[in-house]
Amino acid sequence: MANLGEDIRNNVDIVDVVGKYVSLQRSGANYKGLCPFHQEKTPSFVVSPHKQICKCFGCGGGGDVISFIEQIENVDFLDAVKILSRDAGIDLSSYEKISFDKKSEWDKDKIKRINKLVQHYFSKILWQDQDAKHYVQEKRKLSDEIIKKFQLGFAPDSYYSVLQFLKQQWFSETDMLQASLARKWHQGGEYYDFFRGRLMFPIWDHMSNVIGFGARAMSDDQKPKYLNTTDTLIYDKSNVLYGINFLKTWVREHDFAIVVEWYMDVIALSGLGFDNAVATCGTSLTEGHLKILKRYTDHVYLLFDNDDAWFAASMRALKIAYKVGVYPKVLLLSHDYKDVDEMIQSCHWKVDAQEIFESLLKSQMDGFTFVVEQLQGQYDMSFPVDKKKVVNELFLLIAYMNNVTLQQHYMDVLAEKIHMTPEVLMSQFKQFRRKQHKVLLKELVWDTSPREFRPPGNMLLASLLWKNFLRDKLGFDRGVVLLELLDLVVRDSDEDDIIKQVWTNTLEESDIQRDLDELQLRWENELEKISRSDAFIFVLRTIQSPLQVIVQSVLKKQSNDHEHKKNILIKRQELLR
Repeated sequence: MANLGEDIRNNVDIVDVVGKYVSLQRSGANYKGLCPFHQEKTPSFVVSPHKQICKCFGCGGGGDVISFIEQIENVDFLDAVKILSRDAGIDLSSYEKISFDKKSEWDKDKIKRINKLVQHYFSKILWQDQDAKHYVQEKRKLSDEIIKKFQLGFAPDSYYSVLQFLKQQWFSETDMLQASLARKWHQGGEYYDFFRGRLMFPIWDHMSNVIGFGARAMSDDQKPKYLNTTDTLIYDKSNVLYGINFLKTWVREHDFAIVVEWYMDVIALSGLGFDNAVATCGTSLTEGHLKILKRYTDHVYLLFDNDDAWFAASMRALKIAYKVGVYPKVLLLSHDYKDVDEMIQSCHWKVDAQEIFESLLKSQMDGFTFVVEQLQGQYDMSFPVDKKKVVNELFLLIAYMNNVTLQQHYMDVLAEKIHMTPEVLMSQFKQFRRKQHKVLLKELVWDTSPREFRPPGNMLLASLLWKNFLRDKLGFDRGVVLLELLDLVVRDSDEDDIIKQVWTNTLEESDIQRDLDELQLRWENELEKISRSDAFIFVLRTIQSPLQVIVQSVLKKQSNDHEHKKNILIKRQELLR
């Protein structure tokens, strides 16, 4: 039976596909360009027409042509093959469901279809229900244009309306449960609607697929106030941003995004002409959220509600942002308003609201500077114990930054703000790092230089042997000696070891083969930067650890005769001379 994924990979040229998103230049046998997944000035994104894969050696993004589309378009497997099949001229209807790499892709597509139908159903009910229509038009002051743009709806106050509607569309109760639109009373009990008597906000992915719903109570006695779709095959709240479908287009021209706290803030800003606001869906800001934003822009503003938790929320968001390489600015609302929506609703004229918000944008503060000033206002900086608390809090914030230049910059900013010399402050920071070493190791993710090239040792060595790569690249002098040493030791290594499988051509796992191709692409990228005479030294230094493990394991085997071990020692000495 034909496999759709393989047919896509065989009929689509990855260079042509990537070239639509990245300006590529020929570099030897490969192509290079600036990575589309993170900001960089020096090209580190490599496309191999021979292996039909791509890889960024700065952030690690890439893969085969399907993986690339999944990442660049932020879609799942099924949507990626739909996009690619159009270019390849492949008729998807000729493939049976089982031909997909994962059966769950069909379940994901089914949930999207269910959500789209239910979204239209909720929208229709909103215009029919007078109380719901009055709530959005009069109390929330939303225009019909905005209501239609965000496709707001109303879930009837009934336990069975959605169930009955979807049954008429030939969906089962299990399908509704899988889409988080239904619940069961108890084990073996009957099903009922999850959303009832609430204003409904469809939640889209960036391809404008409805992946879930947010719901708000319309009366104070209805609890809880907010309700969201629980996690499904297509909805993970830690990686979903409300409004991302509108931001994608808007940010191309204006190049900044605003993170607000809830859906009505996004909608209110859209009414002013700002379609660059996004909100999390019932959760705090996560690494996943910020990584999504980073695909579109490096300029992120935080605009949180005026409440008791706003400073703690800002601190938490900054730490996470610094960890993934985003350096947000902070927008401070006037204490007269609790959130953006209230600020805009307080204005009688749209032009007044626009002027107030544009003034707010101009008053933006660097995130780190904002924290320094807030902490200085909370503590008595003339008191040594308080000053130490402030400095340690800010040291932790600096430690989350994964860029040495920025760390130094903000260390200078801190020194100026608290009237200390940069040298003394840096000395204290180093002491702080040593004391917090274990904590920081668990929490921080540090960018590694491409030249440090440290994948797992056995995979690293196996990739050199895969498809005679080492023989072709280093087939001279000590390169030959290295191959001879490997021939002596690998044949006595463990049967299931990846290195032995590659050496003996017994490797069958396709996923591992793709990993080896990607590692070879990285080898090519690294080796082209240095001379041929330096290439061997670089290779030997990089694989020294896994090679030493194999050699030692073979030398310790009692079953190997003395002559064999002697030959291994001679080759190793010849290699290292």
